[in-house]
Amino acid sequence: MTAMECVNCRKLNATLTCEQCSEPVCKKCVEILPENTFKLMPTIPEPLSHIRYCGGCYAEQVEPEIAQYEETLENAKRVFVFFKTRKKSLPITGKEKIREIVESCPDRDETILRLAFIAASKGYNAIIEVEALSKKIRNGAYQTSVWSGSGIPAQVDSSRIYDEDMQDAVYR
Repeated sequence: MTAMECVNCRKLNATLTCEQCSEPVCKKCVEILPENTFKLMPTIPEPLSHIRYCGGCYAEQVEPEIAQYEETLENAKRVFVFFKTRKKSLPITGKEKIREIVESCPDRDETILRLAFIAASKGYNAIIEVEALSKKIRNGAYQTSVWSGSGIPAQVDSSRIYDEDMQDAVYR
């Protein structure tokens, strides 16, 4: 059996492989992507679905996506959230035609944040007609709730939203 050479440091006896390019990597050089790094993404692209990466693959494919994800997450925290129970009209300048749905969330806040993340990733600054529902799940004596929600990504004119309207909005 021949010794494998690490693609990063060129030392012999690389025991791991990069799951993206299949090159041998030693324990010191392997880049490990934490499991919940892209937690709010509706679907994770194939290059980001691995755990172990060599330095090159991590720098080229993973780091830019992490930076973009974190920027979208910051934008999602600033998205206006208007619930379906709102009676007043909104200064909407554009909106999606399709209602976005998220399922299997552990709590209400994460459900709303996932909807806001979808809106922010599509370039919108609000999510309207939001509904967040919980479903109780029993497992013997143990009971938990699973949340789901839906809403429509929209663009609202934030300069026309007044202070009294802000009481109805959740500004994350």
